[in-house]
Amino acid sequence: MHKVILLFLFAVLLGGTVWLWTSAADTAAEVDTAVETVEIAPAPVAPEFDIETYTITSDDVFTTAMDALGIGYAKALEIVDVASSTFDFTRIREGKEFKLYSKDGAVKKLVYEPDRERAIIVTFNPIEVVEEEIVYDVAESHARATIDSSLFLAGAEAGLSDALILDIADVFAWTIDFATQYR
Repeated sequence: MHKVILLFLFAVLLGGTVWLWTSAADTAAEVDTAVETVEIAPAPVAPEFDIETYTITSDDVFTTAMDALGIGYAKALEIVDVASSTFDFTRIREGKEFKLYSKDGAVKKLVYEPDRERAIIVTFNPIEVVEEEIVYDVAESHARATIDSSLFLAGAEAGLSDALILDIADVFAWTIDFATQYR
């Protein structure tokens, strides 16, 4: 009786194995056929601009910065006039940048970021000025460190960037003396 049961189980097992093997081959053939018929449309290409950047120096005024970017005095005064209700271009600051976007030799827009929160965008033909909020992609991450020797070393060991460690030191600068209070 045991031999009959074992023979029966062996036959079922062999039959199931053959069925799975042929079924998998059919499925693979179907998948190959489906893959061959799929067409992917090309992604739309964003227009590319030539970007010229000018960094404002201590002795610059708006018209000299525009002159350096190839925008004439009269056009610069027109920008100041149109922008007067949006932004005062006579208050540009040293170290900030103007970015001039052009395509095929034609000026398309001028961008100035007076601070980290907003951008002043000048479009041409006709001249229009808008202020836009700068949107950042923010990723939240966490790190933990114990300050045994210095804030900088502890932050570096925790995987923080040098800039972030210095920002943290600025935040707590008036509360903690990192040179002496960790002891």
